[in-house]
Amino acid sequence: MISSLAPHNYSEILGDLAHEKGLHCHLKKRLVEVQHHKFIFEDVETKEQYTSDYDFLHILPPQKPAAFIAERGLGDSDGYAHVHPNTLQHLRYAKVWALGDCSSLPTFKTAAVMAQTPILIKTSSELGNQSSIEIKIHSRLYTSCPFYASNKKVMIAEFKYNKQLDERSQSFNCQTVKPCIY
Repeated sequence: MISSLAPHNYSEILGDLAHEKGLHCHLKKRLVEVQHHKFIFEDVETKEQYTSDYDFLHILPPQKPAAFIAERGLGDSDGYAHVHPNTLQHLRYAKVWALGDCSSLPTFKTAAVMAQTPILIKTSSELGNQSSIEIKIHSRLYTSCPFYASNKKVMIAEFKYNKQLDERSQSFNCQTVKPCIY
């Protein structure tokens, strides 16, 4: 199961796909060095280092916010820009907005900025010269992440805030079992 890469039922399917293709997933590891067809990882828990060969290497960067957010007093306890989840407006500084992976939004950090951009535009334009706006609940608080299953298929992981499944791709008439692979 690839639980650190994906939510809920997606992790099992991704694990099965990796196994089927003979891929080795090295989870909870920190990349130390990349050499010609070799990499050195460090286990984040044991600090033990090991070397392994690779043909294709896909690295996910650490999921953490930029240091300047916390350094400037804009971050929450985890260092993410502390914004209201429905408006993307900072909770302390009315003229500060944040979206995407640097924000405190309760979702996976998967380039969700595309779904959040219309919310930012709408709520920031409503603010105008006011110091704050009435919080309005948006019905499409949503994010997704594509996982490439092959050179012809993509699986789209879809979820709303608080990492709840929200599989809207059914509108594409997918006939397979959820989650859909296109």
